[in-house]
Order: sequence, then structure tokens, then C-alpha cells
Amino acid sequence: MATLLMCLALASFTSFSADVSGVWTLEMRWSGSDNVSTGVCTLKQDNARLTGKCQENSTVTGEVRGRQLTWTVDVNENGQKGRMTFDGTLDEAGTTISGKCAIPGGPTGTFTMKKQ
Repeated sequence: MATLLMCLALASFTSFSADVSGVWTLEMRWSGSDNVSTGVCTLKQDNARLTGKCQENSTVTGEVRGRQLTWTVDVNENGQKGRMTFDGTLDEAGTTISGKCAIPGGPTGTFTMKKQ
């Protein structure tokens, strides 16, 4: 009986293995303003590791733990470097990620990503 319960618990823990690899549309809303930023990100998930790009001059690095995702986007454009952080949750359907975004030392906001 204990073995059966352990197998059921393990099956429920591992049953959600959505892969966030793919192309996502991104919309960010910044706190304290009406500013909305949009973009497209291409993500690749390899087990818990997350990589990709959100524009040609950017690098995404992060991790996926169940439906929780955290990642940074480092941008290098015309000699200017910048970083953004994201902390989000993938919905049960595996088609929307939403959460909080920030520019370290700068504005914070919320974001929504939809899988294309």
C-alpha cells in the first residue's frame, strides 16, 4: 500500500512537464505609468534550464521549476548594456506566463506572455 501511494504521489508530481520552448509574445506594463512595452521572445527549455532571446541583441538565462519560471534578459545594443528580470507562473494550459518584471535599480511592473 505504501508503495502504491508513493507511486501515485510521484506520478502527480511529475505529471506536469510542460515545455515552454517556443515563440512567445510579451507585454509589459510598468508601475506608476501607462507605459506598455511589447516584444517577442524565443525560449528554449532543457530540463530546468531556460535560454533564448527576446530580441537579436539579447540573451535569456533562467530556470523552470514546475510552473514557476525565473529568468534574466541581458541586452547589449550599440554598446549599451541592460538587464531585466522576470518571475512568472505558467498557466495550466501551458499557453500563458504572467508575473512580475523589473529593471534592477529602475522601474518594476507586470508582464504577460502568450505562446504563439
